[in-house]
Amino acid sequence: FPMHRCPHHKRWIESCSVYGPKIWAEIKHNKMICAGTIFGTVIGLQPFLHTFNTAMKTSQCNDQGILNVLVWTGKFRDDLVDIVLWNHENGPVKSMNVANFFDHKNGTDVVHTGDNPKAIQSMQYVSNRGKNLARFTNTLSPQDDILGRQILQHIQSICDTNGITYMLCCGTLIGALTEGKRIPWDDDLDIYMFEEDRERAIKVLATHGYTVKSSYNNLYHKIWHIGSPMVNNGKAWNFPFVDIAWLVKNSTHAWEKRIVEKKYAHNIYPLDILLPTTKVRFDNLCLDAPQNGVAMLNSKLGPMWRNNCVEANWDHKLEKVRDPFLKDGNHLTTVSCTDIPWKNTGTVESCTSINDNLLPSPIIISIVVPYRNREKDRVRFIPAIQKHFDAHGSNLNFTIWFVEQDDNDPFNRGRLFNIGMLEAVAENPNTLCVIIHDVDRLPKSVVDYTYCDRPTQLNSENDQWGGSVPYDSYAGGVVAMSVSHWFQINGMPNDYSGWGGEDDDLFHRLRMNSLLDDKSKMIRRPQKGQGSFMEMHKENPHLRPTGDYQNNLRLLDEMKRGSNRWMKDGLNSIHYTITDYHHNGVIRFLKVKTKSTC
Repeated sequence: FPMHRCPHHKRWIESCSVYGPKIWAEIKHNKMICAGTIFGTVIGLQPFLHTFNTAMKTSQCNDQGILNVLVWTGKFRDDLVDIVLWNHENGPVKSMNVANFFDHKNGTDVVHTGDNPKAIQSMQYVSNRGKNLARFTNTLSPQDDILGRQILQHIQSICDTNGITYMLCCGTLIGALTEGKRIPWDDDLDIYMFEEDRERAIKVLATHGYTVKSSYNNLYHKIWHIGSPMVNNGKAWNFPFVDIAWLVKNSTHAWEKRIVEKKYAHNIYPLDILLPTTKVRFDNLCLDAPQNGVAMLNSKLGPMWRNNCVEANWDHKLEKVRDPFLKDGNHLTTVSCTDIPWKNTGTVESCTSINDNLLPSPIIISIVVPYRNREKDRVRFIPAIQKHFDAHGSNLNFTIWFVEQDDNDPFNRGRLFNIGMLEAVAENPNTLCVIIHDVDRLPKSVVDYTYCDRPTQLNSENDQWGGSVPYDSYAGGVVAMSVSHWFQINGMPNDYSGWGGEDDDLFHRLRMNSLLDDKSKMIRRPQKGQGSFMEMHKENPHLRPTGDYQNNLRLLDEMKRGSNRWMKDGLNSIHYTITDYHHNGVIRFLKVKTKSTC
């Protein structure tokens, strides 16, 4: 029922002479809302609470929600030494609704939801900002990236030989103009061709091993090479593929054939901004693009395409939504490009010719090894893993982070990994894979440490378990994942004390985020012969303290039953102090004291 039906609210709010009458007039017809919620960063909250406290004292208006936080947590007692604490009965309870005074469109450091829908939108932006940025990382494996560039290189050669006009468009063109390569979070490739060339182009491409399939009501086509990998996603095409959008033209303009769809109705371009095509750099390739690509994108996307970075919630390889909580595959996540520290802000070099030697860029991975009191294992681990990479990882740019727990609390593998991952990504934001690795487990066979486009348990054949895993849902040992997937599942849990439980918790995080293998419903594992590992303590197991075993069982039982505790227990709740750091080449040594605020 409306707010004005409750006389207590009217009395409490209107008796605040500074804010009350105006606020009451705004909200009296609203449905009952008992409280708002304060969201914000520590940096933002401290000055905000100083200001809020001063306003409460000078106006004699209080906010019980704020006071409850201050009294209950005591977090700001030292900063707000002059705070006046009211009781509920001492005066009116009314929020100053600070979101009215902040720029809610771009997010704020502090927002109070109250009864303000714009404030709620701002709260959603702030609370998701870190998660949003995690979405703007590399989404393809190095192999997929190389195959995609090989297809574009081949299309360029075929079109040049046969006099067929094509040009980069959409996200692929944005990448070329702003990055000089594929945008890391863009997992498909887009080109324009002219409708008048369609029949000839399809025939010529087919003679070079390509399949071209009509899609989207025959308004565009997908092209892929018959030698590209098949993906178990229920679709007819292989991956990677290229989308061809067809342009129809007259003497002055060209337009997408799919303008029959309302959302594409504005995709009409003056012909002179498209032709003649020009060359742009795309990694180590030189590809055709519109004569004035900036003008074309301004017409298609509006003038803010350089400022706003956009990620779609659709995985083009698996043909499914990326984030099940967003549900809609058409959902677009937009952030300011300046908020993405790894976004290229420099100029893109020009190009004049294609480099026929398609050399892949180095693959950047970080291996995080949590440990304590295992110096002998660590000493043995380093030369063994370096020998493996020397033999099988010539194109790898890798670092190994040994994260040692430097306190007397029970060993906590999950917390140590979260610390190592955050430090590794902070050191190199271009990191593709992050791998949690047991200190006493070493590869025996050729193991692909870049196998991380999907979460993968690399140690699929363990000698202590007869060349297998102890149980189907086992997710311990050596697990590789992309940075974006680690952020999606909020890393490892922090609250498992001692050995046991944290790897099973990881399995359920993957399950609840739809990141298990679609067919087996287990974590993905390499093919036979590519995941063989030895355990250093097979015959003389290292003594492993149990910690709070009963609490671990309770936490794991919650996860089995679908608890959402993983959303607040992990990367976003870890606090730690680095007590020692040094490095030697590719090796990083961290000593840390850990603390979780979950």
